[in-house]
Amino acid sequence: MTTLTGRVDDMNKRLKEMESMGDFKLLRREVQAKVKSMVANVNNEIEALKASEAAKDAKIQAHEARMEALEAQLKVYMAVGANMGNGGLAQVSTTPNNNGLQPPTYNGAENAREIGNFFWGLEAYLER
Repeated sequence: MTTLTGRVDDMNKRLKEMESMGDFKLLRREVQAKVKSMVANVNNEIEALKASEAAKDAKIQAHEARMEALEAQLKVYMAVGANMGNGGLAQVSTTPNNNGLQPPTYNGAENAREIGNFFWGLEAYLER
């Protein structure tokens, strides 16, 4: 804070000197030079921040791609582990299992219990 106060005091002294000399053109040139310098510094900082942001975006994309590759490897390892857990005999079935929805069969028995069970099974099949 003291350096800022010192700078302001120095600037006030310089302004008073220039005002006493009546050289406002010199004052204007110095102020313009300082403003241009400050604008250039701000522009350089903005460009540095943009470059830093672009580098971070590239890193994020690289990490996302790596994570996808690792997820794919994990799926393969999990499948291998499941296969090894079954003694290496696990096989993937490509045909669907259709044992769930089959109508009951009647074997021709004349027993009331068998006929009742057949109709009960038939009703359950039709309700699905």
